[in-house]
Amino acid sequence: MQTRKVSVEKPKIVVMCGSSRFVDIMAVCAWIIEREEKAISMGLHLLPEWYCNNNIPDHLAEHEGVAEQMDNLHLRKIDISDEIFVINCNDYIGDSTKREIEYAKSLNKKIRWFTHDYIGEKVKEIINGYLRTAECKKRMVKKLKTQKTLQICNHQLLTVL
Repeated sequence: MQTRKVSVEKPKIVVMCGSSRFVDIMAVCAWIIEREEKAISMGLHLLPEWYCNNNIPDHLAEHEGVAEQMDNLHLRKIDISDEIFVINCNDYIGDSTKREIEYAKSLNKKIRWFTHDYIGEKVKEIINGYLRTAECKKRMVKKLKTQKTLQICNHQLLTVL
């Protein structure tokens, strides 16, 4: 029996960088990058609300005492990546993200920016479409009644546009 070698091209690896306040936008960007570019994306973990009893703090790693460990692990992701994709909504870049960008530059990694990339444009179109729906308005009202933190997220979403 003869075995046939299958040539598989190595997909590029894209590390998502940005503030956890934009985790929803980051998740959509990662999905589009994987779907359209056939790339592997790595970034923050998306945790369900019940993980912290419906109250996930902005800086969960600090809250759990593992911030330095997680920051170092993120740099290792950049080590094995081909490029980084920076979620810089409203041109906001926090200190950790600044460090990641500088680290990627020192390794001559390609750097892509949400605000200057076709992926960012696609995500903005998706958000605009969703914000125009009645279902969105119902969900926002329901969530805002139950979670104060969503007021911040909702504001961030609207100002991205």
